[in-house]
Amino acid sequence: MVRKFVASLLAITASVSIILLPQIARAEVSIPKLNFVVDEAGILAPQEKETITEKLRTFKKQTSNEMALLIVLTTEPETIEQFSYRVADAWKLGKKDKDNGILFTVAVQDRKMRLEIGQGLEGVLTDLASTKILNTYARPAFRQQNYFQGISDAIEVTMATAKNEFNVNELPEESSEEGDGAFVATAYIIMYVLIFLYRFMASTKSWWQGGVIGAGIAAAIAFTYTLTIAASAIAIISAAALGLLMDYFASKNSGKRHGGIFGTFWSGGGSSGGFSGGGFSGGGGSFSGGGGSSKW
Repeated sequence: MVRKFVASLLAITASVSIILLPQIARAEVSIPKLNFVVDEAGILAPQEKETITEKLRTFKKQTSNEMALLIVLTTEPETIEQFSYRVADAWKLGKKDKDNGILFTVAVQDRKMRLEIGQGLEGVLTDLASTKILNTYARPAFRQQNYFQGISDAIEVTMATAKNEFNVNELPEESSEEGDGAFVATAYIIMYVLIFLYRFMASTKSWWQGGVIGAGIAAAIAFTYTLTIAASAIAIISAAALGLLMDYFASKNSGKRHGGIFGTFWSGGGSSGGFSGGGFSGGGGSFSGGGGSSKW
């Protein structure tokens, strides 16, 4: 019982940290100029880079979908989810009326990767489908340091899925290699709930509501797990303090607009007009944080 409560509290704390840390530490990785392939880590040979570029250019001509590959050494201090969304939002991949952009981000030193999916493609490239593509096609090759093969295969399957030529759901389910899958899923759910609350707090001028919301959540958890009065009091006070801190940053940054669900607090480097370069420019597509991440 206590163990479950501690797990829930850790998930909440981790989620709040994900939201607040970018506000405290502003040393974000700069957003490069848009191109079909941006390899800042230098892991692709010139011919490999040109081969992938041609695939993405053809994909755009055939479907109007815009996909770009971004390879960096690290996304720290941001998570790959934060950085990938920030770049996709700034580059404005995809058509404005279709939101059909895709960003494939690879962080070599972090050994992490992500497919950021535009709103218009989330129906076919779901979070689960995106993660399956990365785990099945990119991860095995990356573990052998065969980056070109992993990237090329993942891009091919992503494009085929976007064109409804391949059903990712037919791929076998993978067992979790790290930790309890149920706990991870719970942590993500809590994170998205907190994102919604953060946006609500940012829409108000006062920041005392965060303390009330935090205390209410802690009280609900304490009631669910029938904790002692002392444990409940500690949980409520701690959650109220976290809520106040969260609301403070939300209210402080409420005047800044960065599109999408995550844009309220994953700020920096955004541009309403998008970036251009390498023969194409962002068409004004929107992203809402959909996609899948993996590590190798």
